[in-house]
Amino acid sequence: MMLDRAFTAGCDPLTASQRAAAYLQAAGYAPVVTAPLRLVLERGSPSVAWITFSPRPLKTQATLTLEPGPGPSTTLSVTLQIITTGQWVLPWDRTFWATELEELEAAVCTGEVRRARSEDRLQAAIRLNLITALVPSVLLAPVLIFATLGALFGMQALWRARRGRPGRGTGGLRPAGR
Repeated sequence: MMLDRAFTAGCDPLTASQRAAAYLQAAGYAPVVTAPLRLVLERGSPSVAWITFSPRPLKTQATLTLEPGPGPSTTLSVTLQIITTGQWVLPWDRTFWATELEELEAAVCTGEVRRARSEDRLQAAIRLNLITALVPSVLLAPVLIFATLGALFGMQALWRARRGRPGRGTGGLRPAGR
């Protein structure tokens, strides 16, 4: 899954690069490529997608391209490439990443790193993902239990019928020849 955002900051490319890197490192990203007008940072692991309820540990690559503008301005293009193999991407997961992009833009434009909103979105995403996973399980558990018990009692009746023992489910009949 890819999310893109482009915005203009009222500062020079070096300052914009430093602010963006500071925000992303505070969010848990590690630098991979650091060039004058291009930053690539990564967070997470591709194998975690199969076992997590949180959008944060998913393998995410943030690519920032900076273009100097007229005067003291810089245009930033940000691309988040998120590997979601084996993961349902739900609306609250998308909200978490969209909030991260909004906070990145605010951090680059103002110079203040604030992560409170994305942390709130992360907690909400974890709660809702757990509910989404657990509610069907809780609702299906009685059905599975009764189906399993029914199958066991049915198998017990067949076993008794084969062994020639009258019991529940055999109607009290013995197999012919005994």
